[in-house]
Amino acid sequence: KMAKKKRGARQDDEDDAPAGRGSAANAKKGGGGGGGKRGNKKKGGVVTEEDREKAREQREEKKARRIERELTEKPVAVELQEPTITCAGGKFTSEDEYDPDGDYGADQDCVKIDTFSLAFRGEDLLSETRLKLAVGKRYGLVGPNGAGKSTLVRALAKRKLPGIPPSLHILHVEQEVEGGDETAVENVLSADTERNTLLERAAKLEEEIETFNDREADTEEGKAALREEEAALRAQLEETYDGLQAIKADAAPARAAGILAGLQFTPSMQKMSTKEFSGGWRMRISLARALFLRPSLLLLDEPTNHLDLHALVWLEAYLQMWKKTLLIVSHDKNFLNSVCTDIIHLHEKKLKPFKGNFDKFQVIAKQQAAEQLTLYKKKVALEKEIKTLRSGDQSKSSAGQKKKAKRRVDSETANKQLKKKEQQLAAMSDVQPPAREYNVTFAFPDPEHSLTHPVIQVDDVSFAYPLREGQKAAAEEEEERRAKKAATAAAAAAASDAKKKQRFMAKDGARPGEDIFRELNFGLDMQTRIALVGRNGAGKTTLLHLLAKHLAPTQGSVGHAHGLRIGWFAQHFADQLDPEVTPVQYLHDKYPDEDYQNLRKHLGMFGLPGKRHNQVLRTLSGGEKNRVVYASLALYHPHILFLDEPTNHLDMESIEALVQSLDKESFSGGVVLVSHDQRLIDAACEEIWIVDDMTVERFEGDIYDYRAELIEEMEFEGLEDDTE
Repeated sequence: KMAKKKRGARQDDEDDAPAGRGSAANAKKGGGGGGGKRGNKKKGGVVTEEDREKAREQREEKKARRIERELTEKPVAVELQEPTITCAGGKFTSEDEYDPDGDYGADQDCVKIDTFSLAFRGEDLLSETRLKLAVGKRYGLVGPNGAGKSTLVRALAKRKLPGIPPSLHILHVEQEVEGGDETAVENVLSADTERNTLLERAAKLEEEIETFNDREADTEEGKAALREEEAALRAQLEETYDGLQAIKADAAPARAAGILAGLQFTPSMQKMSTKEFSGGWRMRISLARALFLRPSLLLLDEPTNHLDLHALVWLEAYLQMWKKTLLIVSHDKNFLNSVCTDIIHLHEKKLKPFKGNFDKFQVIAKQQAAEQLTLYKKKVALEKEIKTLRSGDQSKSSAGQKKKAKRRVDSETANKQLKKKEQQLAAMSDVQPPAREYNVTFAFPDPEHSLTHPVIQVDDVSFAYPLREGQKAAAEEEEERRAKKAATAAAAAAASDAKKKQRFMAKDGARPGEDIFRELNFGLDMQTRIALVGRNGAGKTTLLHLLAKHLAPTQGSVGHAHGLRIGWFAQHFADQLDPEVTPVQYLHDKYPDEDYQNLRKHLGMFGLPGKRHNQVLRTLSGGEKNRVVYASLALYHPHILFLDEPTNHLDMESIEALVQSLDKESFSGGVVLVSHDQRLIDAACEEIWIVDDMTVERFEGDIYDYRAELIEEMEFEGLEDDTE
């Protein structure tokens, strides 16, 4: 009776409990899994159909209130914390102080930490692991999102790990430079404090020496003292000159300009003040400062996120010449293959080193994972055999079917077998089950219906950003000056090879009032798969906006087929989301007719963990925000996708999922892509279009042919010895 009372009291308190037969909830409440009389009774008698309907209504009301709460309430944001680091000791291999400019061999350790652990927000990210970084090696740090790669890099940069030599010069490219009045090239040069100090000292000494011409002494002793003082100052000045010569100070401005040019800063952009640049360009200046300084240990966390294809290809080639120690966190497989000599895999809270680039690492890692799975299966089978031997069930049978003598087991033989197998099991104590593979599946549904060809028609389109008030007169004067300059330089640019080379060089974008495009004519259909490439400022993103009708052409027209749906992903769109809503709330606001569970299903489909669904967007990482945007695109059912740098902030598994989702067999709609990810371009696109000189031209070849031409035309003169 007491059990029945308890079951009856709990009946209405179960939230979202299944009402069907055989449910786990019914079994737990004493229903026995069968839904019989025992499970259908309460204190007053048998539960009627009306009672069951009332209970269902109460559960539905509670569920609706919970969903309403998750869609409307403002969750509490998670505050950032500092990581916790513990160690069992860690010492640098050399007892002498480390000299970053010393002559060390390739096998000399730059950093060696014997054993340490790292935790963040109470969660262990690394446990009793080791780290070794050698001079001259270029390491790629890889692992799933949230494993602790960036936390480890920040700990290294802040010297929170034991075993880092005090004199080791470490630079971490993490934040953009602050905007100010100094120019981009001045900002890069200012990073070299040693050069700046020597230059200031030389200027001061030169000024002091000049004053001796105006100084006089009345006595021979005074004159001798002045000559002696002047000689001392000249000696100091000579020593300062020697110091400047040793660090090649005179070549520094050209070197800084060369690095900025490689990162696609035009000569005029290099003379702009840093406050005139956007955050992405200031990140490039920060990267240029680090490359210019040549630290003993350079830490780069997702350096490709703020680069276009031209800058990325230049950086790949430049880092291949890097002679000091480099540690990179990147999700770009091509970049890791091109740059890295070694891979460090953050796996199961350990740091595991591998020789070779990322492709070689993948081959070895798969082999090791297969071997681990085989060993673990063997261990499980051995445990079962031991359990069977211990129980003695291997020879039991029902009485009367076999003779008693045949059922008897030789105890001495069984004990020997058991002991042998227990020894084998003890030797496999370190064998652990393979880690669960992290898989992400992106899926864009096929268009609901076909549209007439072409879905987008471009007729005689020209475009220029409009002049602001007060700019017209200045623009006319500038146009006249530039026309004279162009006429003077026309003969020098006549050669066809020179014209081809200009295609790959960084050039200033069009100014307000100047044509970015002139007389464009082409059509796109639902089978279109093109990648837009070209120098920075040529107008790739502007062309996407024109095609999507976000911008109106100055002349001509852009036509859309009736009912056309364009799925738009902009590289900075995730940063423009309302930071105070949750992912579920964001999707519900855009698609109010969609079922709540379907919204969560789409978020999970694009790799956003369930615990993030009801956290405000400002607490999510850049990659997690992008997943929310992709889930929204999938719900829109687009006919054609416009993707502007879609891989930024995504991990490798998500990029791979994106590559698979854009395959023709997976998505039958069109794709227009602007990306620095060469693998994505190769997999998703069938044509390469070069945007340059106010027009669009089809490139004969694939993205790797285009990359080869870029490298061939790039300038590295004067930069080869930078990293010595």
